[in-house]
Amino acid sequence: MKPSKIIEIALIAAVVTGIVAAILNKAESFSQLHDTPWDILLKMFLASVLWAFLLSLATHKEKDREITKIKWINTSVKLKHGFVWTALFFTMVLILGVNHQDKWVRDLHLVFTGLAILSGYLTMLTFPETRSGHMWANIGSVIGLVGFSLGFNFGLYTVSWAEVLASIPLAVFIYKTI
Repeated sequence: MKPSKIIEIALIAAVVTGIVAAILNKAESFSQLHDTPWDILLKMFLASVLWAFLLSLATHKEKDREITKIKWINTSVKLKHGFVWTALFFTMVLILGVNHQDKWVRDLHLVFTGLAILSGYLTMLTFPETRSGHMWANIGSVIGLVGFSLGFNFGLYTVSWAEVLASIPLAVFIYKTI
C-alpha cells in the first residue's frame, strides 16, 4: 500500500475516532480518557495522528522545502521540521497523561498539547506559496483555533468537540498536500 493511502487512512481514523469520543462524551476531553475504560479512543486518536505526521515526514514530496527562515538564529525551517516537531509534541501528549497523580505530569501534558497544536498550525500557515493557499490556511486556522477556543476557553461545548474542530484543518492540510 502506498504511504499516501496509509496517511489518508490515518487521517480518517483520527477524525472519526475524535468524533466518536466527542459523541460518546465519556470525558470532557480526549486526554481525560487516559487511564479510563475509554483510554483506547485517546490512544487510537493519537496513534493515528502520529502515523499521519511521521509518514508525511518520511514521504512528503516537498518535505525538504523551506517554509520559513528565522533570521535571528540564521535557521531555515523546512516542512519536515514542522512534521517532526508536531509528531514529537503529540508523542509527549501520549506519554504524559492528564489524569496522572503528579501535578507536574499533568502540567507538562497541557504544555505539550499546546505546543503540538501550535507547531501543527504554524506548519500549516507557513507552507503555502500561493495567495489562495495562504487564504485557505488562514481560513482553516481561524475555524480550528476559534472552534477550539470556544469550547476550551468559553465552554460552549465540550473540549472533545473543540479538539475535533482543531484537528480537522490539520487533517485537511496534510491530505491536500500529500
